[in-house]
Amino acid sequence: MQLENNLFPHLQEAVVKTVAQCCHDTWGYDIQDNGGFALDLRAIADMQNSHELHILDWSVTTNGIEIQASVDDAVTSLAEIKHAVYRLLGVVAEEFLVILPRHSHEALRYWFMTGSATHGHLGEIIIQRQNVSHVDLSGLDHLLSNAKNSAEI
Repeated sequence: MQLENNLFPHLQEAVVKTVAQCCHDTWGYDIQDNGGFALDLRAIADMQNSHELHILDWSVTTNGIEIQASVDDAVTSLAEIKHAVYRLLGVVAEEFLVILPRHSHEALRYWFMTGSATHGHLGEIIIQRQNVSHVDLSGLDHLLSNAKNSAEI
């Protein structure tokens, strides 16, 4: 699969615009709401079993929530990481949830947007590959090596 580096920002922008248009521009992102949402994410992650995500650090910016995470040693595949991310976001999601994964040689990134017709939350869960060296990412590395004109997939 070959994806241009600029595809992801366009997808993100299109999703945000579409939701705003469908909600007659009443939909909005509020930095204060994201602080509470980030705390909810952390609390849920802390309650999950050992096979789930561990939030190392988080911050709320004007662009959204940035969550630095890792996984337990029992997680050994990209599929298990994906399951942990999707499970966490699924628990805290509101009326809708969009997740756009994009991965590179440096990090696994999962951009997300959730909310309702009146408000929403934007963010990204980032798992630095150096923090999950125990996970077999050889299949991803193969895809990244074969992707032309792209440092991410």
